[in-house]
Amino acid sequence: HHLTRRRIVVVPHGDLNGIPFHALGIGGHPLLLDHEVIQAPSASIYLHCRQNHAKRTRTSLLLGVPDEAAPDIRREIQQLETFVPRNRCFIGKDATSAVLARYGRRARIIHIAAHSRFDPDDAMESGINLGDGWLTIPRIAALKLQPELIVLAGCATGEVSVTEGGELFGLARGFLQAGASAMVTSFWPVPDEATTAFMQSFHTRLAEGLAPATALRAAALAARAENPHPFHWAPFTLMGDGG
Repeated sequence: HHLTRRRIVVVPHGDLNGIPFHALGIGGHPLLLDHEVIQAPSASIYLHCRQNHAKRTRTSLLLGVPDEAAPDIRREIQQLETFVPRNRCFIGKDATSAVLARYGRRARIIHIAAHSRFDPDDAMESGINLGDGWLTIPRIAALKLQPELIVLAGCATGEVSVTEGGELFGLARGFLQAGASAMVTSFWPVPDEATTAFMQSFHTRLAEGLAPATALRAAALAARAENPHPFHWAPFTLMGDGG
């Protein structure tokens, strides 16, 4: 009864970082139905994201790295290219860290569909597999990207590690600290076809002018209407500024 606002910001502690809070509820009634739920690695990073007013163009950057395990990534990026406004699109070996550095620094939206890895032994070695190799967290920070939104459509891009001192690492924290205002990540692997459909729904709503948090909730509600089980609609979450 205390949750009276439309938007809720959750700063999880410890292992709670791995929970999709928008899927939690009472009696089968998840928070998603009534609220936009945002998560943040820390309160200070959330405030930093809210105050980030970097100069950006209206362009979008689409990067996709398909392989034998995820061939539909190519189709996902090609379909997004048809309706994401003012985009630059790079697929396979062309989707490099150099391209990300060149076109991503002033882009408003960056969408990356590629395999990711989370290294629990050395979280700083976690990264995304681009066309020229692994982009790890230290290299992410060096890019100095400042988009309004980064979408990571890889497998389990939201995984994190919590050290004994409480310091949280992960791809989301890396990109947010590097300058992104918000990120969409996933908590668990999602089949390519389902990911493609979800991302089309999400980007369509962004193109209509909805804020990132509002667009993500609408896409999740649409996915839930198709497949009620949380496995299908709950993995994607927004971290940082909801717009």
